[in-house]
Amino acid sequence: MWYELASKLLEKHDHKFAIAISEQIIKSSKGDLNHNDIWNYIKPLLLKLMQAYHDDIWPILGNEIINAGGMQRYRLVQLIERDNEIHKTSPSVISAIPTDDVMTWCEQNPDIGPSFIASSMDIFEVAEEKKIPSKLFVSLLAKYGSDKRVANALVANLGKRSWEGSLVPYLDSDKEALTTLNTHKNVNVRQWVKDYIDYIDRQRESEQVRDEERDIGIY
Repeated sequence: MWYELASKLLEKHDHKFAIAISEQIIKSSKGDLNHNDIWNYIKPLLLKLMQAYHDDIWPILGNEIINAGGMQRYRLVQLIERDNEIHKTSPSVISAIPTDDVMTWCEQNPDIGPSFIASSMDIFEVAEEKKIPSKLFVSLLAKYGSDKRVANALVANLGKRSWEGSLVPYLDSDKEALTTLNTHKNVNVRQWVKDYIDYIDRQRESEQVRDEERDIGIY
């Protein structure tokens, strides 16, 4: 399969080949890609490419994001965002790019960059087996959290998940991780986190009622 072949060839650290593969992936995203192919082959390969060659590939991808039309930009979000399925998770392609590089790109492209990153990056990461807010999330929130496009994109990003059983434990997990930012020095961070935790609390109450109704057979 081409995925395995490309992965093996990349072990030779061929920058030109890596760039060519990345450009082909981006070009392919302009069509109707099969979702199974995206999740199982294309996205893992792009992540691997970005981890090894972000200095070469991020400028190409970043330029494509800025120049893309509405539907193509949406497809790029699908290509780049994290997988958060019940039995399969993988980080966003953005996670392979140094935070400073992403923030510089956002500063250079303020109309599109911050909200695009907010919709496609990892909100959380795991450190020492503990779920914590990602460095990029905090940096983006501190600089652009007062922009409603960014704030709303972050909310939508957090809502992308699959789950089994009750949603309550997932909400509790998000709240526990975000609570660590309640006393952050930046007002944008504190305000967004306060508003989102309030939203979690309201959603949790609604989900608890739903769980109770399910338990007695209403659902």
